[in-house]
Amino acid sequence: SLNTSVIEEVGLKTPVEEVITNMKSALSIDVQFEFDSFLEDTLSYEQKLTAYRIVQDHTNNIVRHSKAGKAIIALHGNEEQLVLRIQDDGVGFDMDKTGRGLGLINIRNRVEAHNGSLHIETSPSNGCVLEVIIPIK
Repeated sequence: SLNTSVIEEVGLKTPVEEVITNMKSALSIDVQFEFDSFLEDTLSYEQKLTAYRIVQDHTNNIVRHSKAGKAIIALHGNEEQLVLRIQDDGVGFDMDKTGRGLGLINIRNRVEAHNGSLHIETSPSNGCVLEVIIPIK
């Protein structure tokens, strides 16, 4: 677990890269990382921390449950919004049965705290796409 002050010191990209490194060591997975560097100067500390925690929660779900071979973690945006998208080619899940897990509840709560939106596209045997949009104030 990251001491959250590190985000203030080094920004968002480096801690996310650390999560990806840990993910790769826990699971034999190919992870592609996309990051718009201007987000470092655009996002508030709270928005960076929220994005980091969402990445942490969802990659934990991927490692524990997905059996994925590939994943893409993308943080993009513009002056108006942050778009965080995490996609994997794993086993997927049934949202009606599994969509109330603690990790997803934490993600929903974090998104709602920033007046953002959350979209999850998944089904058994079809991987998962999680997309979060957070307005930038």
